[in-house]
Amino acid sequence: MRRWRSIHHYTRLFRRHPQIRYEGAIHEQIADSIRALGLEIVDSPLAIRHYGYSEHSPEKIERNSELLRRELQLHPNDPWLTYHLGITEFAAKHYKEANELLEAIVASQELTAEQTETARLRLAQIALVEGRTDRSYERLNFTSNDVHREGLRCFVLGSCLALDHKFTDAVAMYSSPAVAASRLVNQVELHTFKNGISQFLK
Repeated sequence: MRRWRSIHHYTRLFRRHPQIRYEGAIHEQIADSIRALGLEIVDSPLAIRHYGYSEHSPEKIERNSELLRRELQLHPNDPWLTYHLGITEFAAKHYKEANELLEAIVASQELTAEQTETARLRLAQIALVEGRTDRSYERLNFTSNDVHREGLRCFVLGSCLALDHKFTDAVAMYSSPAVAASRLVNQVELHTFKNGISQFLK
């Protein structure tokens, strides 16, 4: 079985300097302090593999939620903190809380393209859980340049179509090359869904 993975771009290699410091109690960032010194951040070919979230851990999710809530109380209008708390609440299956948080920042210009797309995907998934395919379709009305997020978008869209009994369209969406290539799509679930829907097409 393929592990679920995601790719992020964070600053992890930097010169030693007394004014370069991580900020935040969780998902700590250092880029702002580097830029404040007038230094440039460039891409590196190095990849760091982090397995801290490879297994589902309710304890870690709850710890992260508590830390983010405290930070958000100090900085209530911070879209970055709101985004991360929303994503954490989604992971905890606290869908009502996640929906409120992500709806508040999904249109923010301060988020990266990756964060905006992820917020839209999570909102679409929440709407799907609630049986609100109309809302889900609205949030899925974009195309991602990232094959993994695009694959998840097509997978969720296929699930909306299946829920609306549009089985032929659902199977076509599940068969998208991006879905098969996406690290964000559980391929076992995909196979099960496709087989289940195919029963209605016979």
